[in-house]
Amino acid sequence: MKLLAALSVVFASFWVTVPGEQVPERDTRQTQSVAGSVALQWARALFSGDVEVAMALCEVPFAWDRKKVITNSAELREMFKGVVGDKGAREAPAMEVTKVVPVSEIEDELFPKSYFTVDLAVAGERIRVAVGRGDVMRVIGFSD
Repeated sequence: MKLLAALSVVFASFWVTVPGEQVPERDTRQTQSVAGSVALQWARALFSGDVEVAMALCEVPFAWDRKKVITNSAELREMFKGVVGDKGAREAPAMEVTKVVPVSEIEDELFPKSYFTVDLAVAGERIRVAVGRGDVMRVIGFSD
């Protein structure tokens, strides 16, 4: 019952950070909604320049735009700071989850065998965010 109440708060406002929220193991609309919420929160944090919130919502190893796998948290923080420095903190554009797909295999041994891909529509563009499954869902990569 406490889990349902906590998840209701998350769904009421995607701006709420819940990097400790436990989720059910099997694929349900509820787990897919949590994956979408985590992806939205992460993208909004990065767009608005909040590196610390973005870091709290992700984990390493982290797949960086199909170019690099980052295995160190300090390096990932610096990459996020670089993005914010290059583009500056800005108001996050309108974003919405357009698709959440459970995936059961990934080629690289660094990543979980089971995760979700979450497609976000951001200002007419698509960003694909990978969200790892487990007791706590966190972003494990992205591609735009």
